[in-house]
Amino acid sequence: MEFNEFVENVRRELNNELPGEEAQLLMSPLNRATQKQALKLIPNPTPSAILILLYPLNNIPHTILMVRNSYNGHHSGQVSFPGGKVEASDQNLSQTALREFEEEMGVNTEKVEIIGELSSLIIPPSGFKVSPFIGVARSSIYPKPDKIEVAETIESSIKYLFDAGNKSVQIVHSSAANTKLKAPAYLINGNVIWGATAMILSELESLCKRFNF
Repeated sequence: MEFNEFVENVRRELNNELPGEEAQLLMSPLNRATQKQALKLIPNPTPSAILILLYPLNNIPHTILMVRNSYNGHHSGQVSFPGGKVEASDQNLSQTALREFEEEMGVNTEKVEIIGELSSLIIPPSGFKVSPFIGVARSSIYPKPDKIEVAETIESSIKYLFDAGNKSVQIVHSSAANTKLKAPAYLINGNVIWGATAMILSELESLCKRFNF
């Protein structure tokens, strides 16, 4: 499926009822709190946003993720989409997603079109409520990642990302609990994508399956 057709299919499905938590839970670590349980644990989560950027490479739909640098925090060294918490200067959550993408990826987002939003997700260890936005760039991007926050970028076609052969259950290290646990994951270029990022991707994958992608 060519890029523009893919984007219009995604846009249409984002305007319909979302797959929601049922799809997120397909890639959820064992014993992870449901959103209802998470809201009881964290009644006032910190609002944050991420950007899933769709862009063409040889007319094929691609996206980009990042490996966070190691630091003393809950998501140290994990794979995620560019994003972060709301700042006072942000007019809305979509602007948060665009600003964070620009800061972390070094890519100008002036021409990025936000076409919709997936279901929000509360992350109990960090206390964030993440709003995932889908953005579209009509040409290839050339990231210059922030070396303080980004250890590595991961570029992938959407088709390859969602290939069934790139999914498995992995033993991962949870910095929040300082323990190892089993979690379903997407495996891309030797990187393990699990936790909240995998759950967000799972909803996008379920949405794409509606138009047989």
